[in-house]
Amino acid sequence: MASVFKLPFNKKSINYNDITFGDQFNAVDGYTLPTGEELPANNLGFFDINMGVNYSGFFYERHRINLGVSAFHLLSPNISFYDRDEILSRTISVESKLPTRFTLHGSYQNKISNSMESETRLVYNKQGKSQEANLSTLLHFTNPDFRSKSFFVGPGLGLLIEVGHPKGA
Repeated sequence: MASVFKLPFNKKSINYNDITFGDQFNAVDGYTLPTGEELPANNLGFFDINMGVNYSGFFYERHRINLGVSAFHLLSPNISFYDRDEILSRTISVESKLPTRFTLHGSYQNKISNSMESETRLVYNKQGKSQEANLSTLLHFTNPDFRSKSFFVGPGLGLLIEVGHPKGA
């Protein structure tokens, strides 16, 4: 059994050098005029909390299981650049909270022989209104005389669900 607790400091920034706006077009040879756009500060820093637990163990002689759960962005930090702009934030809501992401994962390994193993994996993520699930099975072939060389093959299936997004967006 293992657990982890992280208290990261995150930093984000915007590079305005490669962004142009319609009011910068000079109608002759390109975008050379200054913009009249009110741009927010381009640096943002915030603390967050992430944590998870994992269990890994053998049962019987040839079977192994791995199960885990984790949560990221437990503080749901505000990641809006505009929220730091006092003039704008007095007139409209400019808050943008980063939703907590939950991850569940598990795998089952079966040692079929000295040269072949199978492993089935499942990973499920949920963040806000979005969900993702991935299921795969791998066959692992190893030459017993050359353990450092292996071959993996297997199918996988993924499902992504995004609720609340317009079609075609």
